[in-house]
Amino acid sequence: MTQKEGFWHKLIKGEERENSVMNTIDLIILIVLAITIYTEVKRSYLLSLFDIVRVVIALILGGFGYWFGAILFNNLDIGIFLFLLFAFGSVLLLPKLFKIVPKQAESIFGRIIGGMIGFVLGTFICLGVILIVATVPSLRDDVDSSTLSQPILSLIPAIHYEADVLNLKMPSMGTTALKFDEEGNPVFSQTLLKQRVNFRRLEQSTCIECGAEVNFEGYKRRGGLLVSPLFVCPNCGRRSDGCQTYEGFHRIYGHCPIEIAEDSRLLDCGVWSNNRPVLPKGKCPVCGKSIDESKFKVQIFDF
Repeated sequence: MTQKEGFWHKLIKGEERENSVMNTIDLIILIVLAITIYTEVKRSYLLSLFDIVRVVIALILGGFGYWFGAILFNNLDIGIFLFLLFAFGSVLLLPKLFKIVPKQAESIFGRIIGGMIGFVLGTFICLGVILIVATVPSLRDDVDSSTLSQPILSLIPAIHYEADVLNLKMPSMGTTALKFDEEGNPVFSQTLLKQRVNFRRLEQSTCIECGAEVNFEGYKRRGGLLVSPLFVCPNCGRRSDGCQTYEGFHRIYGHCPIEIAEDSRLLDCGVWSNNRPVLPKGKCPVCGKSIDESKFKVQIFDF
């Protein structure tokens, strides 16, 4: 079963779960889908297609605004503000700019197409709602136990991958550790709005165990909202979210893995554990640091 087939199958039939009783999140999803489908069925399919076009344009303009603030001026707050301003502004102004006036769908075909477009738009609106709701600790269990949210959440890895392909300069909200020692530990993880990392561009980064170039296997769900990139070394089989490569470690944590090892610690990934902590081998291709294994003893730390 392909990823797309799996999504439609789950969304239509519902994913089998231990708790099959619909909760508040399921009710919200049904209401949103009903509203968007009904709204687009009432309009002509051309106007429904225009809704998709203006959402795409809004994301592009929002991404440009974010790049202008966060990248050019190195200010994340300005970037987020400009992203919201450009995105919502374009959604509201485009219909007036092109003098688009809503009208009734004129045929059964138009209504069917409009309903399908409404379903797609509603699905992505629900995804946004779920991501926001899941940041509230008291509501996180409702998201996890929701039947309808699971197939919608299965879209997240594909969205991350396509964002990498397009190299979108957009803010990303995710649960992350601020230090390598805290990686994979939910106690220290924080939900932050930050500049996203294009992990696809870290393919062929250098494995800290054997020095080979790693493969990027895409983004994988780890349960709930947790989605992490997966890198695998074809030579030694080492897995990680990028932290077990020199380039990835620098990009994620802002310093070299050699610095961690110099504190007498062996390294392993806290997200995709290998159960074999290692000392970084060779010379770091980013900063040029290397480690002399004979100068000190190391202890194994479980991260």
